[in-house]
Amino acid sequence: MQLENVGNNKDVKVIYITDNWATTEVVSAEFSTTCESNSNVEIWHYTYQSAENNIQYKLTYTINGTTYVDDNFGNYYTIAVY
Repeated sequence: MQLENVGNNKDVKVIYITDNWATTEVVSAEFSTTCESNSNVEIWHYTYQSAENNIQYKLTYTINGTTYVDDNFGNYYTIAVY
């Protein structure tokens, strides 16, 4: 995933659900590199495994004590496995 570099010491997490937010699974993302074409963009990676077919997720990142949420404007991101 790509994040704008808006501060140092980020704590980046991906929050997954498969049951309409009844339960969640949280995975930490790790910094990979800075984008070659734009030094203000960072590349982060994470791994998540699930036996479910339809997964929703949102991203959170905490910078200097402030937590930001990227939930696709309330629509959440989705992964459909076929």
